[in-house]
Amino acid sequence: MNHPHVRFELTQGNLGDIDEHLEQGLSDLMITSKESIIDNHQWIVIHTMPLYIVVSSRHRFAGHSALSLAELSGEPFVGLKNNCGLKATILSRFQNTGFVLTSTYDAEDLITVAGFIKADLGVSVLPKTLGLMLDGLVWIPITDEGWYWEIGLKWRKDHYVSPAAKRFIEYVELSSSNHDEPQG
Repeated sequence: MNHPHVRFELTQGNLGDIDEHLEQGLSDLMITSKESIIDNHQWIVIHTMPLYIVVSSRHRFAGHSALSLAELSGEPFVGLKNNCGLKATILSRFQNTGFVLTSTYDAEDLITVAGFIKADLGVSVLPKTLGLMLDGLVWIPITDEGWYWEIGLKWRKDHYVSPAAKRFIEYVELSSSNHDEPQG
């Protein structure tokens, strides 16, 4: 171990809570999506994930190999509450499509969105992660350009950054330099 006295304290919360930790200096660094960045923040990409249209296996689009968001116009949409970073990403992408968002439910977290879709309460757009891949869901690639979710490291550029935090930022920059292109 190169730095035995450096420790990580992980705090999970909604976007407002974790932003407040950063603003008050309770956290040096934050892992979040890019759309949560404000002017006095620096941000670098850690990972880029494609987003998918997610429907139940009983939905009329379940057999499609790919879809455009415009094809979902008017479908009941299961979204996320404003305190989730992915919602900002999705809303920013919707602005560039012909998609008319008919929000049916706004859930607190991604697993709840997946559960609502499985229960045939609507469709959504989600990253394909292990914890969300429930039986009964179909993950359909999006044909429109730019449908990916960037997760990154954020810190305040107008505050003191400790040497340990600087080393971690450098490590992330070096580790993620091979992941500049969106995957999908």
